[in-house]
Amino acid sequence: MSMCSPGCPVLTCLRPPTPRRPLTYIHDAPVTGSKLVSASADATSRVFNTMTGACQAILVGHEPGGEISKVCFNPQGSRILTASSDKTARLWEIETGGCMQILEGHTDEIFSCAFNYEGDTVITGSKDNTCRIWRCS
Repeated sequence: MSMCSPGCPVLTCLRPPTPRRPLTYIHDAPVTGSKLVSASADATSRVFNTMTGACQAILVGHEPGGEISKVCFNPQGSRILTASSDKTARLWEIETGGCMQILEGHTDEIFSCAFNYEGDTVITGSKDNTCRIWRCS
């Protein structure tokens, strides 16, 4: 990691995106900004510590070839939501990297997802021309 100016950390990519694993989306944690999550075409997401640059978790569970098109933190910064071309969205626990819930029901690729302000409800948007509202467990 290098510094661009006092207090402005810059992450150095140790494993840059490749044609087989291109980066598709990045989101930072809303509360402290101490975490960053990336989405990739290799069906994984990675959680990074923004101060050290260390990868804290690799979120694995979407179908192979299921590019993750969107990823976001809940407002509390404790969970991550991923949306994939495998027609599912998944809710992840940050500390363990474990999948907490699989949101199934869309009939085509999910390209967007978001939490409500309380973090207990999710909305997903799909190429099947529907949006779905889900209650998080």
